[in-house]
Amino acid sequence: MSIREKLRVFVSSTIEECAPERAQVGAAIRSLNHEPFLFEATGARPSPPREVYVPRLKESDIFIGVYKQSYGWLASGESISGLEDEYRHAMNRGMPCLVYIHVDDAKRDPRLRAMIADIKAQARIKYFRYRDENDLYERIRDDVEAVVAQRFVRAEQLESVLLNDARSEVESILRGQTVVPRAQVNEHLLSALSASKIVQVSGGAGAGKTTLVASLAKDHDFTFVSAARLSPLEIANAITARLQGLEGAMPQHHFTLHVACQALKEAWNSAASVTLVLDGIETPAMIQQLFPLDCEFSERKRLLYTVVVPAPAVGHASVTVPPFTAGEAAELVRNARLSISSESLEELLKISQGNPLLLRYCAESGQQDWGHTLQQFETVRWDALAPRGREVVSYIAIARSKVSLGDLMELVYGREASPEELAPDIDAARWFLTDDAFGYSIRHEHQRATVLSLLASSQQRHAYYARRLAALASRRGDHLGAFLALESAGDAGSGQVARAAAFDASRGGDYRQFVHIAERIIETARTEDDPEDLVIALLAFAFAKRQLGADDGAAAALGEATRVADASKLDRVI
Repeated sequence: MSIREKLRVFVSSTIEECAPERAQVGAAIRSLNHEPFLFEATGARPSPPREVYVPRLKESDIFIGVYKQSYGWLASGESISGLEDEYRHAMNRGMPCLVYIHVDDAKRDPRLRAMIADIKAQARIKYFRYRDENDLYERIRDDVEAVVAQRFVRAEQLESVLLNDARSEVESILRGQTVVPRAQVNEHLLSALSASKIVQVSGGAGAGKTTLVASLAKDHDFTFVSAARLSPLEIANAITARLQGLEGAMPQHHFTLHVACQALKEAWNSAASVTLVLDGIETPAMIQQLFPLDCEFSERKRLLYTVVVPAPAVGHASVTVPPFTAGEAAELVRNARLSISSESLEELLKISQGNPLLLRYCAESGQQDWGHTLQQFETVRWDALAPRGREVVSYIAIARSKVSLGDLMELVYGREASPEELAPDIDAARWFLTDDAFGYSIRHEHQRATVLSLLASSQQRHAYYARRLAALASRRGDHLGAFLALESAGDAGSGQVARAAAFDASRGGDYRQFVHIAERIIETARTEDDPEDLVIALLAFAFAKRQLGADDGAAAALGEATRVADASKLDRVI
């Protein structure tokens, strides 16, 4: 069974005045196999208009506004028209907004003029001027497709994940060195898979989780997906594409989590045989989100995933990656072409406590600085970089996804430049970086944490890098990336993109990030004494908390929302 997917597009305008435009908008949306909401299509209803359009706005994915002369009708007791109310609700939700303004404004209502001035002042709204309704069809088709590509699919991110198989993952980590065989650990993992079908692999920073499971996947021809820093939607798309590739089918990009998880379940249950290795999962709850109870697990369908912090999950076996043994440490030292005595090897093993990443750092340094921690080794490398090399590494560390060479040149120079200008600084920073056809990323998550902690010691510098990266991310339609960049520097500007970021996080099923963003929105609503906005934010926060299994937090937020709604007579919001 193939799954057809449609986005809901809310169309806002005065109905009679813009009837020809609304016909063009509806036709353009339907031609893309999406679903327009046109108020006139609902027919006569006993409910007030607001009780119809507000729920439809909440269900919609994209907002389209078309404005000519009229400001629209004001309902009894309301201070703004339904036309402006629809726009305000879309902005508060953080929805992608596309606005089309007629060029003739000679008879335009002053209230609509003020509203359009506000629209033009919003950095994240795309607005266009048109002369005739016939100008709209192709324009809207192009604009909606651009929004889908930027906000809902992030196709380059998915393609980058699919290019990165187990072999390339191992090669990017080891940089020409050979894998240290861990026969006993591998045997333990394979036995756990045979017994439990779902295995959780944990270990602290530098424990070698990724190298271990990627090597296992490479040697046994398991299906490997690097899930680090991806949303549940992106992970579901990546797994489905991998499984469809195994069956010879063309990969599909889904842009709603519900449909993506349906497609994943269908692809998983249809696969004849698969052992899936997922690296970089944040919590076991994400596995339960991606694989519901009706997904089949058996001797021929198994799952192994890594997490940073172990957490119990019903039906999942748990394996903690052990430190390197003396024999494994000796093999690593030989691979690094370092000649040391047995006494020095024993000392090295004791100092590193068998941590594979720390052992590699020590081996790279020869016999110097063996007493350093991971962070100290990384700081020495950072200090050795020239200023522009640090700038390059900073942008890549702050970014939530890969940074292309073109983006790096725009960030560093702010102008057209030759790649050769930046090449020496990128080469000097290679110790921190890994790259592919889609861009650069930080080689290890511990290195990212160290760079961010070093940037925190210079708030002005961190804020400068974060603002430039956030501006670029916003122009690319990555509002969640913009928010996270600004938040990393504690920049107050994150509030300006919080709603769009919350919309993107919720659509991607990234409830952990959504909770963080919603806390910011709730704080702003309290400060601005906006009870309706506060109630809406608290309800969304409660829903996300429940999805994360934090029922106490959900109940507390729901209780506060109820009290605020009762005090402000906002029963319709609840």
